[in-house]
Amino acid sequence: MENYYEIILYDNGKRKKVFRRYKKYAMAVAYYNKLLKENKVYFPKEYLWTGVKVDYELVLTAPPQNKSMDHFRNEFGAVVKIKTKGFVIKKIEKYEIEDTFKNKLNNKTYEFKGIIKEFTKNNNLTYSLSVINNKLVVERFENDKLDMYVLKNKFIAVKLLNTIKSFNICNGLTNFLYFEDPSFYNKIRIYDILETKYNITRLYIYKLSTH
Repeated sequence: MENYYEIILYDNGKRKKVFRRYKKYAMAVAYYNKLLKENKVYFPKEYLWTGVKVDYELVLTAPPQNKSMDHFRNEFGAVVKIKTKGFVIKKIEKYEIEDTFKNKLNNKTYEFKGIIKEFTKNNNLTYSLSVINNKLVVERFENDKLDMYVLKNKFIAVKLLNTIKSFNICNGLTNFLYFEDPSFYNKIRIYDILETKYNITRLYIYKLSTH
């Protein structure tokens, strides 16, 4: 929209979402800076479910009669020239979005805060977290229940495990065990539970990614 300053989320150079539009530059800048200041993310999204790597940027655009940025530096320090048509770019910064993952057993989608909330509902339990391929398997010793969270690949599953571990250490939560690379015996034991109790096939568990 030519007559407006717009705050837009881009991914790999493509528009994903318009946050707000303003007629006055000062108001647009204030809201742009507010979004950046509040952009606190525990578990940033790095890939889509299709395996495509994301590259989110928060962009402040202006009507074409305004002066534009000529270039910016990317995350690797390289100078990137800016070319636009019908509008100009006043500001551009990296932006993070919380990643999501699915619980295969209840078919619900979670963000990081959601899984922590599930843990703290029953903080009298002992949790065992194991990475198996692109899954994070959560066992509860006291009630013999199990959950399996599906991530996009094993790298992200390990990252989730370590993010939970760091969060728990910072918050004094000690009722957790962590297995980034569980033993062969433990893997077989978990395979058997998932197959016999939850009807999850080994073929599904063996998958390394969602794409």
